[in-house]
Amino acid sequence: MQSIAELVKIVEDLKSKGKKVIQCHGVFDGLHPGHIRHLKAAKKFGDILIVTVTPDRFVNKGPDRPRFSDDLRTEELSAIECVDYAAVNEWPTATNAILLLKPDFYVKGKEYSRFDVSGGITEESKAVESIGGSLIFTDEIVFSSSNIINKQSYSEETYNYIKTFSSRFTFDVIYDYINRISEVKVLIIGETIIDEYQYGNSLGKSGKSPVVAFNIGVKERYEGGVLAEYNHLRTFTDKVDIITDRTIVKRRYVEGGQKLFETYKFESPTMSETELCATIEASARKYDVILVSDFGHGMITKAVRNVIKRQNNLLVINAQRNAGNMGYNTIRKYWDRKDNTFFCIDKGELMLAVCDSYDDVDQITSIIEKEFNGNIIVTSGDGGCVVEEKNIPPFALNVVDSLGAGDAFLSIITPLVYLGAPKELVGFVGNVAGAMACSYAGNKEHIDKMKLCKFIETILK
Repeated sequence: MQSIAELVKIVEDLKSKGKKVIQCHGVFDGLHPGHIRHLKAAKKFGDILIVTVTPDRFVNKGPDRPRFSDDLRTEELSAIECVDYAAVNEWPTATNAILLLKPDFYVKGKEYSRFDVSGGITEESKAVESIGGSLIFTDEIVFSSSNIINKQSYSEETYNYIKTFSSRFTFDVIYDYINRISEVKVLIIGETIIDEYQYGNSLGKSGKSPVVAFNIGVKERYEGGVLAEYNHLRTFTDKVDIITDRTIVKRRYVEGGQKLFETYKFESPTMSETELCATIEASARKYDVILVSDFGHGMITKAVRNVIKRQNNLLVINAQRNAGNMGYNTIRKYWDRKDNTFFCIDKGELMLAVCDSYDDVDQITSIIEKEFNGNIIVTSGDGGCVVEEKNIPPFALNVVDSLGAGDAFLSIITPLVYLGAPKELVGFVGNVAGAMACSYAGNKEHIDKMKLCKFIETILK
């Protein structure tokens, strides 16, 4: 294996001897017959085949990808007879490598001629043209590493669901809806949550009193609540704003990845109830949809709620249960605003709202249709979500922390609901966003549009 810098010198020498250089580029995460056929076909266009490999840190195919490190992937490629040189790339796309290596031919598989999610192929094409080379697409049979890995990683039930879903909704259709989010003006109303993660380790019971001692380590702070929802949405649209007037600091004490206990600190509001109502009244008409994140911590009073309910906008509402509201904060407070309203709650919140317990999916779908005319999504953590008569499985493979999954799910589905996307598609995209959010602590990161699209494309392959 060589570095890109080493390959530059090698290519210069080869070209001085009249050799034609071909470059292929990709992730190559799990070699399969499609890769081999593609590389063999590429080699036919010249004398020397160079393969550059996407570095681990730039592989946007969802959590737990790549399965193999860039060094291992490069080593595998170097062992293939038709490959003369292989190197780990240093950038997200092959553009810079193309400009440095100056191949005579840059060769991609035929599937890349159809669709370019990240815009990488477009930029690579310009780079090839600028150095006088040619972009060529091979016409070999297409296999999918992602499909193979999906089959190995997901349960049979989830894998079969994905196959059925992809027969109803193509990636192009989903991508179009996600792109159109940029058209939607979203107002987010609700409390600000500051999530603190205090890491450390317990020292056991104190010698003089029945108190557990905790050794303090590093502390991390993440923006939660409406700030998390804003951060998720802002890579999809610049037409998103927040109205908030209550901040709650929630500190979790964590040892070895396990939350031991948490504390709440409620900060005083800066506006009076009258001022908050006037602010909402004056602002609401500028937006297409209002996302209400009612955490039940005191900001959304009855008066504030009444102002929200009388707006003509589509409302997307979550009334959350948590330790700070003791279960009294249910969507029944918005029951009289079912017209032009979409609810997103978890299964426990549904049970509190209808004052009954439902474990069977058929029972839940019956309640969804009877009480909400289908205008609700019910999430259930590792059970996925239920929308209309569909139970959509979860797609998370490595759950680091599920805390931020709900914020990601809720924020991404809100503009899709406004756009009139099919409910199953809405739930599917929401589950993907939730899976991405489960791969890191709290709201340490936010859902990026390109990464979301790449994850969806990977699942559907």
